[in-house]
Amino acid sequence: MKNFIKSIFGKREKSLQENTEFSKLPNDTQKYLIESRKLAEKNKQSYELNEKGIEAERNGEVELAIKFYEENIKCRFEGSHPYNRLAIIYRKQKRYFDEKGVLEIAIEVFNNDAYRSRQDLPTKLEKFQERLDKVNQLIKKQLEEDEKKGV
Repeated sequence: MKNFIKSIFGKREKSLQENTEFSKLPNDTQKYLIESRKLAEKNKQSYELNEKGIEAERNGEVELAIKFYEENIKCRFEGSHPYNRLAIIYRKQKRYFDEKGVLEIAIEVFNNDAYRSRQDLPTKLEKFQERLDKVNQLIKKQLEEDEKKGV
């Protein structure tokens, strides 16, 4: 069984339909394995985007990092890294509305898309919500200050 799973998710194997052991499986199992493989590929790409974002930040290329993290968010990546980093970057840049948008998407993804079996799901949602509450306060404060200035 271990070799079979490795052949399905390994780098050098044939397409699933060409795998003789795969074709012997029930249809439901085949569908599940195909979806799992697609998810694994999507996650691999997302992790690569995270790595590129981290590297860009290390090199001081914040705008490039933003592009990598935003691409991950467009894919509705179920890891917290791109959401956290973008929220932090936007806060530092005082881009509060952008930060708010990122946090709203994070909450939506973690409420609807993320695996329910994730043990850290409640903690992640709570942190995103706390940060969203804080940015809403900052937006309100900024709007009040703009109003006083006549902007």
